Amino acid sequence: MSRQKTHHTKQFKLDAINYRKEHPDLTQVECAKNLGIGVSTLARWEAQFRDNDGDIPVIGSGSYASDEAKEIARLKRELRDAQDALDVLKKAIGILNEQFNPEHPNAVRCTDITYIWTQDGFVYLNCVMDLYARKIIARTLADTMEVSTVIETINKAKACRNTDLPLIIHSDRGSQYISNAWREATEKMQQSYSHSGYPYDNACIESFHSLVKRDWLNRFHIINYKHAYRLVFEYIETFYNTVRIHSHCDYMSPNDFEKLFERVSSLPAA
Repeated sequence: MSRQKTHHTKQFKLDAINYRKEHPDLTQVECAKNLGIGVSTLARWEAQFRDNDGDIPVIGSGSYASDEAKEIARLKRELRDAQDALDVLKKAIGILNEQFNPEHPNAVRCTDITYIWTQDGFVYLNCVMDLYARKIIARTLADTMEVSTVIETINKAKACRNTDLPLIIHSDRGSQYISNAWREATEKMQQSYSHSGYPYDNACIESFHSLVKRDWLNRFHIINYKHAYRLVFEYIETFYNTVRIHSHCDYMSPNDFEKLFERVSSLPAA
């Protein structure tokens, strides 16, 4: 019996390439093994990605009678997604309303995407901030602004800080944040959106993204994704969260401010 060929979606291919880039400690063979694909397959996708300016061409998989039928199906999906997104925007509410000072951690989080220029082209940093101490609790650096990037980041945030407390997640009205995938990933959270044409509702995370560039990234001629990844990791994990003092945190670092909250909360009631 002939072996049935496995067809991978374009998104899976892009995610596989991102996985390889985000795990520089793994060889190409190890990455391919973890992904359940052949090393020659992964190498071919990476070559296509480089040769097509950061994209992978989609070849007809045989699921449709013709390329025309496939294109019609794609347009129908896009139309459906656009209608869903329009419904979300009509219902979107700005719960945060510039109230940036929750009383405890894991109450309000905000998220956004910013670009970082490298000599190989742009990469995109997506972060989730817990507003209590302005701490960055999850981040993803990717070479795409597709929905998969923000889903990966919010899943990291949920994994590192799982909470049963009521939680608000705030974002702007970018296409990633009104997608079906985002709504599903945050269905247990209260979703909040910036008011139309009014970016100040997301000022804290936007301020951080400006800060990481001004304080750190702008000092370097960033070569490529790996170089940017290392710089972002060093700034967030070895300086911003752990060392850099913040006026909001009574001139403590975000880590120290959260630890102070934990100590105070553990004290017996007077």
